[in-house]
Amino acid sequence: MSPVSAVSAGFPGTVRSFSPRWARQLVAVTPGEPDPLAARFITDPRTHGVRVPRDVKKQLKG
Repeated sequence: MSPVSAVSAGFPGTVRSFSPRWARQLVAVTPGEPDPLAARFITDPRTHGVRVPRDVKKQLKG
């Protein structure tokens, strides 16, 4: 088992989703105000989600 974000495009294996679907929270901890790069790292998944390669999405839908 691994999060879908750990599967890269062209993964040679088979990808299947769990039923019922698993969900978990993603948490970022910083030692104070994050610098601009860390702030972007924290904000991007929140606003854009996690990218899933097209071929992996096809396997998950099938």
